[in-house]
Amino acid sequence: MFPPSGRQALAVHGRLLDAEMLDWERRTFGCNPNLVLDRIARRPLNEAFALAYSSYYLYFAVPPLYFARAGRTRDLDRYALAVCTAQYACFLGFAALPLAGPIAALSSSFDPPRLAGYLAVPAQTWLMERADPPGTCFPSSHVAGAWAATLAAFPALPRPVAWTMTALTTALTASVVHCRYHYAVDAVAGLAVAHLAHRTARRYAGTARTS
Repeated sequence: MFPPSGRQALAVHGRLLDAEMLDWERRTFGCNPNLVLDRIARRPLNEAFALAYSSYYLYFAVPPLYFARAGRTRDLDRYALAVCTAQYACFLGFAALPLAGPIAALSSSFDPPRLAGYLAVPAQTWLMERADPPGTCFPSSHVAGAWAATLAAFPALPRPVAWTMTALTTALTASVVHCRYHYAVDAVAGLAVAHLAHRTARRYAGTARTS
């Protein structure tokens, strides 16, 4: 489903709008946040953020399995609706503002050109080069999906687990910018999408039962 969205993202504008995004970031922040984070890029930090970024895939398996095994169908329904709503909203955003992302748009400005790591960085890079089409940056589906999942699951999980999930999602949010996959604005837009998805799920899938 994700690879074809790259072609669909160009349906409205017919081109990528990274030049406009970079100009907007410079006028708004006085800099490009990706280049600021580039100054602190080190192998251990890169690896930690790559692991945080890769943890996104666990959101589609671990909480749903937990709710399913516990027979908590209402919590599972709410969780699934929140995550799916966030993802579909992101697909609409791809078409509204198609972006190739910082790796492509700022390739000549990054030093080093590619982030160095040990295992997680090259593995995630390999995956993104094959499964992440240009045009699918705004909003960040990682941020939107992860926060929609966290907000939906938080009231239904034991508190230590809920706060651990929140900390992991916070690290994931920072990782999308540090790893050069998204602009800072993509992450902020992902937070907004997650909030709307959470409200939608609460309304249509019922209120969470607390643990």
